Amino acid sequence: MHALAKKMQLKEGKNILVINHPKDFEQTLSEWEIETMTDDEQLPDDQLVDAILIFVLTPEDIAKAALIVRKRLPKDGMLWVAYPKKSSKRYKATVDRDHGWEAMDELSLRPVRQVALDDDWSCLRWRPKPS
Repeated sequence: MHALAKKMQLKEGKNILVINHPKDFEQTLSEWEIETMTDDEQLPDDQLVDAILIFVLTPEDIAKAALIVRKRLPKDGMLWVAYPKKSSKRYKATVDRDHGWEAMDELSLRPVRQVALDDDWSCLRWRPKPS
């Protein structure tokens, strides 16, 4: 299994929805040896997935992502949201580790882990807030 998929705890045999990934991330996805889907609209309305990885640049992207999360991810599903690092020369964003995540708060989610996807992207794992 690819080291990054292992670090993100994405397991073989699980279905993963990947949204808004940059073109240069396709090679990494192909190396994961995990079933990935990249088009939410192609899935039946009631189909849930085991994990979602969404790439965002703005709070608006996060708000759109929240709609997909609500529709596709079960309570025990795994959610990762990738955003550009401040040091990235290729991507500019209006979100960072600490700002722009209000839509996730509205879903009662909190960040629990951060990993580096590559030189340009960081990724936060989100889980439900404790009751």
